Amino acid sequence: MKQISVYYKDDAVLMQDIERVRQLWEQCGHNVGVCKIFATHTDAPLLQHVSGILDEQLPDMLYYGCTCNGIIDAGEYVQQELMLRFTFYEDSTSRVEIMQFDNFETDSLTVAARIVSYCRDNPWIGSLELIASTLLHTNLSEFCRALEVLDESLPIFGGVACCHDIAKIESLSLSKGYAPCSHTLLAIAKGGPNLHVSTARVYGWTPMGREFIVTKCHDGILYELDHEPAFNIYRKYLDIEPDENLFVNVIEFPLYLKRRGQTIMLCSFDVNDDSSLNIKADIPEGTGIRLSYGDPVHLLSEAYDAARSIAPFTPQYIDLFSCGARRAFWGDDMVSKESRHFNTIATTTGFFGHGEIIRTGRTLLNYNELMVIAAFREGPAGEPIDPDKLQHFIDRRNYNLRLSHFISVASQELEDSVKQLRHMAITDGMTQLCNRKETQHRIEEAVNSCANGSHAKSFSLIMMDIDNFKSINDVYGHQAGDEVILKLSSIIREAAKEYDGSSAGRWGGEEFMLLLPDASFETSWKIAEKLRTEFSQAVFADGRRHTVSLGITEYKKGDTGTSVCQRVDKALYISKEAGKNRVCRL
Repeated sequence: MKQISVYYKDDAVLMQDIERVRQLWEQCGHNVGVCKIFATHTDAPLLQHVSGILDEQLPDMLYYGCTCNGIIDAGEYVQQELMLRFTFYEDSTSRVEIMQFDNFETDSLTVAARIVSYCRDNPWIGSLELIASTLLHTNLSEFCRALEVLDESLPIFGGVACCHDIAKIESLSLSKGYAPCSHTLLAIAKGGPNLHVSTARVYGWTPMGREFIVTKCHDGILYELDHEPAFNIYRKYLDIEPDENLFVNVIEFPLYLKRRGQTIMLCSFDVNDDSSLNIKADIPEGTGIRLSYGDPVHLLSEAYDAARSIAPFTPQYIDLFSCGARRAFWGDDMVSKESRHFNTIATTTGFFGHGEIIRTGRTLLNYNELMVIAAFREGPAGEPIDPDKLQHFIDRRNYNLRLSHFISVASQELEDSVKQLRHMAITDGMTQLCNRKETQHRIEEAVNSCANGSHAKSFSLIMMDIDNFKSINDVYGHQAGDEVILKLSSIIREAAKEYDGSSAGRWGGEEFMLLLPDASFETSWKIAEKLRTEFSQAVFADGRRHTVSLGITEYKKGDTGTSVCQRVDKALYISKEAGKNRVCRL
């Protein structure tokens, strides 16, 4: 596998470079040849013109590419406007196929289904590269999740196109047979029995300070953190204002959170009049978020560690997908410090974009402020690269980093104590379900949510009471009564886990509540019957069995928390009067 990079100056120079490209291609056996095009401008006519030259002079050459915020060549940021990176595969079994989807912006999930079908029909595929351009309305998270049905061993990676001004959303992508355009997705399949791929990623950002809870977020806009306008996190704690310097200030302190087990960085370049943040992502309410900061020493240390981890793979070339925010953070004179490590291992090219995509295990996510590494090799691994040949890096943690670490640890200890106290305040000590006060609070919240039309449109409430509980205590003792309560609590807890957003609580003594947001009558009835059946089948000491009666009601327009609780209590009473061990709906 061989590579050569060509910078476009004018047609005459390009024609001379193409002759060198032909010669190298012939030396590689004229197998598959691919040209990847990087441009920092959105000059569609020029990109179309260069594509035409490739079609005419190298008709068998595949090509694809995109506009970007900056170009990386030989591990260095290069101040070039247009670069063509040619890759020639020396193994005749290596294959590359390029798909372009111009309907991606309007129907991303259909595109995902087509990609899944294509990959399953072509078992030779060993990796999938994705490049998206100008995403105004597409939920990239949903698209990525739809691809997770593909075999977990398939590496998936890529980026989001950009332009020279990272604050602008406009970008273009192109591929052979298509004109340069926006709102598209490129999917590049590479594979073959002897083509191997390894991926890695570099974060480098360090969380700091206390955790904030997302209390309102939808349609890609983060409205509230801890019930306050989201931008206040920057204004209050970092003295940042939404002025002409906003972009420069905010990129140094991205939002740090966990999503589906992975660390995510989010950065907003746009603040709305209500102090909400445009983050182009939906974060579930209740998610914890911290501010983070970029310490140069830590950023370089992670890049160095990633290069060392990829070195034993002995790649022949490396693709980098880095965030334009990282380039803005470092500045043009310094940004190459974190990418040049990789060129010590293999020829490294790439671009700075609006976002990055990488798969970890089965999970596929889109990121901000990350650097994604995709390393390729034909044939078996070569001689291991001596780690000492990598540009040496010594992690001399500076004073600010150590001070921030101290503050973070102290803040975490304080947070843990507060969380423990809050947990104790809302939890029933015996069953570890919500206590009555918290259960009542959540029912009130559910009623308000339905009344305001902000989230759930309805909810179901199940109330249950252990039958003949007093006689259990009287005949078998209070320890036996406690065992019965704990058993029912366990069954309720497991049922709550299976229904997203549900809340289970102990209402008092042997009474319990289960709140089910957006649950239909059929759903809540099935859950109630399952609870009744499982509890009645539980065997206690001496072979005893016990039963539970249940009442169900649903939210009705005009309800209050009190009226809902009174109605479900009445439904439970009817179950008791009808003979117990049954479910009644009211």
